[in-house]
Parts: sequence; structure tokens; C-alpha cells
Amino acid sequence: MSGSIKIYQTRIYLFLALLFTLSSCFSKVDPEVSTKYVEGGNREQLRSIAFSELYSHFQSSTKEKSFYEVISGKNGRFIVNYNRIEQRLTLCTDPGSGWAEQFKDISEADLGEFVSKGVELNDFDGTNGNMVWVDSVTYLVRGVEFKKASSAEWIRPKTNGSPSLEGYRLVN
Repeated sequence: MSGSIKIYQTRIYLFLALLFTLSSCFSKVDPEVSTKYVEGGNREQLRSIAFSELYSHFQSSTKEKSFYEVISGKNGRFIVNYNRIEQRLTLCTDPGSGWAEQFKDISEADLGEFVSKGVELNDFDGTNGNMVWVDSVTYLVRGVEFKKASSAEWIRPKTNGSPSLEGYRLVN
């Protein structure tokens, strides 16, 4: 009887080891990225709080990470990623479609200004009248200036989300 119990226990251990190995493939976490996942509410609600959630997440952190981001995978479907070192803000407004925009020279104070002026993620789609082009690389959103990074200036952000179809997965 003890031989069959040992075989049974061995099978259970092998099954658990396989299960943990497979689950680690699906929850890859980059140690340089601090991620906050937001859920609950509808698309408009989640997108309206994206910047305030990012700023709050960044402010409450130890600021030891290079990247800070807010991800909503179910209803909001976005990634807002802040590169603290390079001062870049990168937006993905539809995971699976890639990164939409990257803005340069975004400081911690700028993040606070976005919140105080009520900047929302939907302001960047250009349909609600809150975005005004100043020149080919600069636009104003609710009175806040954003300078787009050119393709030569683009810095690929590290993320725990999947902005493109390559490695696509919905979080949450």
C-alpha cells in the first residue's frame, strides 16, 4: 500500500510543479515596472481616472522603479505608462493595437498638473474638443502642453501589459 501512496504523491507533486511552471509563463512581471491594475466601472469611468490613478500610484511609491503604469484590461482597455528616468509618458488606448503616443519631457510635476487640470485619457482621441494642435509635434489638452516624441526619439517602454498583438493578453 505504501508503494501506491508514494506513486500517487509523486504524481501530485509533478502535477503541481507543472502547474506552477505553466502559470509562471502567463504572469511575467518586469521588475523595473510598478503596475497598478484598475477595474470596475465602465470604459468612460476608467479612462477618466487613468491619469489620477497613475499619479497616485507614482506618489505613493518609493520611486525606485524606472516605469510606473496603470492598466485596465477588461472595460477600460488601456495602458498609461510613465518612464521616470527618461520622463516619457506612453499611451496605449487599445491593447492589441500597439502604443498610440509617446510624450517627452514629462516631469513628476507635470503628472500632478494633468490631474489638477482634469486631463483624461479620452482627451487624446481628438473627438471631444479638448485637444488643440499647436504645431506638428505639440498640442494642448485642457491647457496642458504635450510634446510628441518623434520616431527617432521614441523609447520603448517596459510594461507588464501587452500593447501589441505580439504576446497579447488581457490583464485582469
